[in-house]
Amino acid sequence: MTPRTPAPSRRPRLAAAGLVVLTLVATGAATDAGSAAPGTWTRQLDPTAARASAASVDVASSALKVVSTTGHHLRLRMLAFHTSSGTQIVVAVESHNQAEEHDWTFKVPDAALSLSAKGRGRIHLTSRRSAGYAIVSLKASPSGPATVSRCQGKVATRTRHLSLSGTLLLRTRSTGKRAWGAVGSSHRTLHFSTRSKVTWVRDAAANCPTPTIACRSTFLWQASVGSSGDAAFLTSDNVGAHAEIGGLRSVQLAKPAGATRNDLVTLPDSSSNQLIVNPDGSATMQATFRGGTATLTAPQPASTDVAPCGNGTRNVSVEFWSASLANGPTPIHVPAQIFGGFTASDTPGAGFARVTLLP
Repeated sequence: MTPRTPAPSRRPRLAAAGLVVLTLVATGAATDAGSAAPGTWTRQLDPTAARASAASVDVASSALKVVSTTGHHLRLRMLAFHTSSGTQIVVAVESHNQAEEHDWTFKVPDAALSLSAKGRGRIHLTSRRSAGYAIVSLKASPSGPATVSRCQGKVATRTRHLSLSGTLLLRTRSTGKRAWGAVGSSHRTLHFSTRSKVTWVRDAAANCPTPTIACRSTFLWQASVGSSGDAAFLTSDNVGAHAEIGGLRSVQLAKPAGATRNDLVTLPDSSSNQLIVNPDGSATMQATFRGGTATLTAPQPASTDVAPCGNGTRNVSVEFWSASLANGPTPIHVPAQIFGGFTASDTPGAGFARVTLLP
């Protein structure tokens, strides 16, 4: 599954963007679903971005402000996408400040996403199909004219705004004092604004993949978290004189088959990541967050690559070091309201990068 372009002004996606940068530089290519989770997260969070793959249909609702059954003010979204490999529906809920997000992804029959060429149709997910987690029954109606993007003279994507209305219920099944409970309704009609979109991605998009790196100079790092079968990462990215730090986790649900839950938390960090490059090319990066510290050590010189950024009209130089992470006396911990926070054990599975915006 190919990494997707992080959407602007969405803080959880900034953490995912850092992971995409490190993954692309470390491997030299986009990852598939079996090798790394970052592509999965960014694809699900921003399904309207063009990607280098076969033709697809991607739907993304606007965010709807809701109050959960436990009194939390949250934002509810629905995503759906169809590719040659199948159809999936994602129900996402995030905190009101967008710092914490959790997404449930379910495999569904192709008929569950039924849209005409104009964007009129229905999106459907039954409680049985989601093992009781979610119910989706939305009607889609087109709003305004379609817009297209082109690649090498051919239409790569066609996008149209939608209005979505109907029922959508999500049971988070979170526990503890800060549990989010359930959001939405299975009987009351919800209305998503016409900022909702459907995007038809054509084969031509594969010839002009969208850059995944922001056009700015920064230091960033990533480390794997834990040793379970579920993929989890800590990642941090300098933003001006400060930084943002994030935790990302993908959990395979026991039921239904093939379903996953993705957890994302991104928080501001008052300190920035500090990079020291030695004369022999080896390097260290020092990271801090709320009293926790970690040092990433790379004994070998960096590998360097040049990649397009932003809208593809400029480039960045990316120097990547494979590294190990060692915690200080107090490990870095990224808290979460539900499903647990993120703390990395000492691990050889880390890396960091220096990204430099080129003239």
